[in-house]
Amino acid sequence: IYMGFGHGTVTTETELEKLVNDTINTKNIKKNSGGKSGKRLTPEEQAEEDLVRDILDNNSLTYHFQPIVDARTGEIFSYEALMRSSVEPYPNPLTILRYAEHMGRLYDVEALTFNNVISVMLERKDIFDGTRKLFINSIPGQNLKGDDLAKLVEAASSVRDTVVVEITEQSELSDEELAMMKNDFNSLGIQTAVDDYGTGYSNIANLMRYSPDYLKIDRVLLSEIQSSKQKQYFVKQIVRFSHENNIVALAEGVETSEELRTVIELGVDLIQGYYTARPQKELIRSIAPDIREEILSINASLADDSTRFVYTAGREARIQLNQLASDETAVIDICENDAAFKDLEIVGVPGTGYNIGIHIHGGYSGHIKLDNTVLKRVVGYGAVIVIEDGSDVTVSFHGDCSFYGSIYVSEDSRVLFEGDGNANVYVEYKEYYGIGSGKDQMCGSMTFDVSGSVNIYGTGMRGVGIGSWENCSVKFVNGKYSVDQLGQEAVGIGSIYGSADVTMYDSKIDVVSKASNYVAVGSFTSDANVNINHIFFTGNMEGNHLAGIGTLEGDLSTVYITKSNLTCNVLGRRSVGIGVAGEGDAVFTVDNASVNLTVKGETSCGYGTWDQNGMIKVTSSRIACTVINEEEDFIGAVGDNVIISNCDVMFMHNDKKYLMPDLMQLLHKGPPPGKP
Repeated sequence: IYMGFGHGTVTTETELEKLVNDTINTKNIKKNSGGKSGKRLTPEEQAEEDLVRDILDNNSLTYHFQPIVDARTGEIFSYEALMRSSVEPYPNPLTILRYAEHMGRLYDVEALTFNNVISVMLERKDIFDGTRKLFINSIPGQNLKGDDLAKLVEAASSVRDTVVVEITEQSELSDEELAMMKNDFNSLGIQTAVDDYGTGYSNIANLMRYSPDYLKIDRVLLSEIQSSKQKQYFVKQIVRFSHENNIVALAEGVETSEELRTVIELGVDLIQGYYTARPQKELIRSIAPDIREEILSINASLADDSTRFVYTAGREARIQLNQLASDETAVIDICENDAAFKDLEIVGVPGTGYNIGIHIHGGYSGHIKLDNTVLKRVVGYGAVIVIEDGSDVTVSFHGDCSFYGSIYVSEDSRVLFEGDGNANVYVEYKEYYGIGSGKDQMCGSMTFDVSGSVNIYGTGMRGVGIGSWENCSVKFVNGKYSVDQLGQEAVGIGSIYGSADVTMYDSKIDVVSKASNYVAVGSFTSDANVNINHIFFTGNMEGNHLAGIGTLEGDLSTVYITKSNLTCNVLGRRSVGIGVAGEGDAVFTVDNASVNLTVKGETSCGYGTWDQNGMIKVTSSRIACTVINEEEDFIGAVGDNVIISNCDVMFMHNDKKYLMPDLMQLLHKGPPPGKP
């Protein structure tokens, strides 16, 4: 057991961290030296010390060289010089260091190492020709000086930009000493590497002090890494930090094929270990061909394997899109499993788009917060966000979110959209949908309860803004919503080929379309049931065959409006404001609301159906309707099927104005009940 002691007065977290670092440094120095200083040696230990003394006196230190390999090509990038000796019995390097420390001769080890290793480099110019580097281990606190430093300066000029000096985080260097060392090395063209990262008191703040060119990730983090998600996560963060700070990440101590593949997948730049190449007395030009081929094969498979671009969520609650983008992540996978975190926050930088999509797998239940999230990668179903069967999800929008693709909600899922941000969905396909599901599909249950806004922009031959192509159920309980569409056939909110059940509360909804055949709210070819309560609705449509609220070709339109303000302008050749733009049944009920319709077209009516098979009941409301057509009729209901009570009513038909008495007479009824 090795111990270190430290004491001091601290007033800040930084001072505390420095004191802890200094104390651990003291402990590690004792560990590296064996903690023998000051103790009487046994006869066996004395013999070992004498041997080490002879080694140092006669410069009997030799070196083996372990290749450091490029993780992409398998070529030798550099070597590490590992201390050995030429005497018998052969003492291991730790023994040499232990007794050198006991004799106070660590400086001699440092000086001999630099002189000997650089001499090898000068002798082997065929190897060290500027294409390969050499890593040299430096002993903490043993800086060269005097003649030794002069020799290093002279020799370093011949191997400039080839030497890398390894230091450990535990080196006892003050900020001033560290700055001086780095300045000296920079002037000599010597780079630095932090060794053994991941052991002891490794931390980002300490690493930033050293600002190395290389970071050697210790084997303690790499052993069996293929079987440890925790190690993979930690190493991935180290690699990410390194790349963000222009540091080369080196995996040290790779000993198996599985470890090799995993560290390459995690993005390390360099690899060192017994598996790629063992230390050898002679400098070799290349590693074993089969190992090099394995490295190339791994990289080739990764280039073809899209799964390596998948980030599996759940290890952390907050996901930074910038970090994922730097790793070339394509998809965020969210699954129902044993993840540590099921409720997630996905955060982007305002104004920055990401070529990333989100895939929520079936059975997931949780809350996903999207904060300034701009997604551009289609995952499937034409969608940048896919929510699969059996999911129960709350999606909240915060800041400014944009989605360049649909949000897919599968049939058996349930989704609540909320949040105080603004969400914009841009879709441009031949056959499209904004939020919901597409061709031949029903969407799951969708509820919108936002305090911000949701805006859909759709362009294509055929599509739906919010809803699905088949049966759908959509509910709005709060927020601002807009749908803007172009194309041949489209529905703003509802369904194209299936029935539409749409409920709206306490919201502001704007629909704009220049699609040729269009329904703002309801169904294109099937029945529509629309319930509007406390809504401010505006619809503006221009096209050929149009319905404001209801259905174009379905059999039944049921619309109930209360405590709302509705304005709808429908300009098409064959149109209806509210009801069925054709033959069918329409039930239109208004209570305590204001409804203002303008309908223009050759064959058109304000309310009901073209064959006047509608039922209209209006109470305590204000109704204004202007119809311009080429027909005698402009209301799709007659006789007892029209009940108007306690209302302010004004109809215009081809510039002719109808007030309440005129309207009732037109519909073949007696005086209206209640006040006109």
